[in-house]
Formats: sequence, C-alpha cells, structure tokens
Amino acid sequence: MTPTEAARRAKRYRLRLIANFLRAMDAWGTETVGEIIRRRMQRLSPQQPPNPPPGPLGIRSGALARTVRRDKARYDGRVFRMTLRAGASGVDYARIHETGGRAGLGHRSLIPARPYMRPGVVDRMPVLKRDLERAAKQASRDERFG
Repeated sequence: MTPTEAARRAKRYRLRLIANFLRAMDAWGTETVGEIIRRRMQRLSPQQPPNPPPGPLGIRSGALARTVRRDKARYDGRVFRMTLRAGASGVDYARIHETGGRAGLGHRSLIPARPYMRPGVVDRMPVLKRDLERAAKQASRDERFG
C-alpha cells in the first residue's frame, strides 16, 4: 500500500468513525430522554399528593415531561457533544426540581432536590460506552472490507 492510499483509507475510516459515533450518540440521546420520563417521572391524579423525595417526580400536567429533550449530536473537529435539557418558557420549576432551593411567592417554599436528569444520564452512561465501542468496531470493519 502506498502512502497516498494509506492516507485515503485513514481519512475514510475517520469519516466513518465520526458518522457512526454521531448516529450512536443520537440514538442514545433519544433512548435516554425516554428513560428519564419513564423511570424518573410518575403520572399522578390531581387528588394525589406529590411523591416525597427521593421518589420519582409526580407528573400532573405533563408540561415538564414534554420539555425533556436532546439536541442533535455534533462534532466540532475536536470534541463530540450532545446536550440533554429540560424546562422551557412556562416551566421554570425544571431547575428547582433538579437542584432544590427556594421557590414560590417571596421564595418562602423550600423545595427539596429531586434530580431526574443527572441520575438518568449517569444510569445510561455504560450503554453509551458500549454503543460507541460498537460504532468504532463497525467503522473498522467497514474500512477493512470497503
């Protein structure tokens, strides 16, 4: 193999690897959002009292659950990134549930922390690691036989 051909193959492998990583991260992000909603939040009827910490967040209107989302995975030439977020206009309580703190009129109510995003992501990190390893192996196989 000539140096030029080796450079071409290395470039193709790098492009396949990046594409495979981005696909794997996007799939993982979608699954993680679903897991956060299913495992960290629980639908309650209006008559039920809220769950005490550390139980799952009680869903009354579903507004917070509808704001849990991920951004598309991206690569900037050095780092792969994906952002998972919750909260939007009108759902100001997303952060207070995650971190705890004072809320309400005059900040008189103390809301205990009941994290739902961070533990959901931490629980799924081994899955991301496995998926990225598979993506790297697939890129290697594609280059060998492509």
